[in-house]
Amino acid sequence: SGAIIRYTLDGSQPSVASPILSPSLMLSETTVFRARSFSETMLPSETITRTFVIGAASDLPIASLVTTPRNLWSETDGIYVNKSIATRKEWERHGTLELFNLDDRNDFSIPVDYRLFGRTAIYLPQKSFAIFPDKTLEYPLFPGSDVNTFGSFILRSGSDDWDNMMCSDPMQQLLMSRHMNIETQ
Repeated sequence: SGAIIRYTLDGSQPSVASPILSPSLMLSETTVFRARSFSETMLPSETITRTFVIGAASDLPIASLVTTPRNLWSETDGIYVNKSIATRKEWERHGTLELFNLDDRNDFSIPVDYRLFGRTAIYLPQKSFAIFPDKTLEYPLFPGSDVNTFGSFILRSGSDDWDNMMCSDPMQQLLMSRHMNIETQ
């Protein structure tokens, strides 16, 4: 009671300087929405993070990794900045991961830590992320697999096939899994 809800649309953490949420807020394009309540007599609430996917048709699930922009783009703190990328690869940041499947529902929204993943792919424009959920994720990430519990997993970028069709790695994994009795990614 008496709290004010403030929000951001750029992925940053809402603060007392952020706009006050209005019932008339309208979204017309895919947007990351973060909200937090503030009161003079209490600590700020937890931040609620939601990605609204609007007008984006996809034949694949959509993963939305939401974080404060500084965590990615800052020259001093960002892990997506190419300067000293080999060092930045070891830096871990915090965010929220949301997954949307083909039926347009939000399957989960979980707090995660993440860092860059790969040896050579970190030098490419689109990078892979290793994802570490705050709690074990119980969700069927890979249809047809018996594994539904994850302490970590990787959001892959297409790696070294980035500037081509980005299907080399998945195709090889599929061929191996269908014709050999070995573990694949």
